[in-house]
Amino acid sequence: MVSVHTPNEILKTRTKVNLGCGSDIKDGWINIDIAELEGVDISMNIETENIPLEDNSVDFVLTSHVLEHIRDLGFVLNEVSRILRPGGKFYVIVPAYSSSGAFQDPTHVRFFTDMTFRYISGDAFDYYYGDLRFKLKSVKKKRTDYYKQIYKYLRPIVVLIGKKRFDNYVDHFLFNMISEYHAVFEKI
Repeated sequence: MVSVHTPNEILKTRTKVNLGCGSDIKDGWINIDIAELEGVDISMNIETENIPLEDNSVDFVLTSHVLEHIRDLGFVLNEVSRILRPGGKFYVIVPAYSSSGAFQDPTHVRFFTDMTFRYISGDAFDYYYGDLRFKLKSVKKKRTDYYKQIYKYLRPIVVLIGKKRFDNYVDHFLFNMISEYHAVFEKI
């Protein structure tokens, strides 16, 4: 595929990568996506091509709603590990396995639980994806942005059943349906 800018030229001013950015272009970041959209710095297929950045050259990599689409997760994770500097952070956002968002998109090829991240870092099992050097710093299950939209419409129910009962309902039922994982790894 075609690189929109020379990677070495970009690295002079930017050390954060938005991998699989789609239309979520971040100013001051290296935006990488398979689609040649406006604002994408490097257009490439991250499943089959090496990221055209030098080893140990970036401080931060973000993948937001990307990894659930990746068939060869090991390849992508090894590429992220390769370009991150020691101490660099890898921030992952994916739909939680219990979320309807995990299943609604037919292009999703995998699902994530909190244990998936421990598996990737080797914290839970004695298995690694190649030469990964990630330490899992945190995993949090958070409400998606859809929650704000749903809450706006359900707000009148709070008046009827009370805030405590409503919050209990949301936490036990809706939260699982509209949640995502945010995981932070550090390259060691």
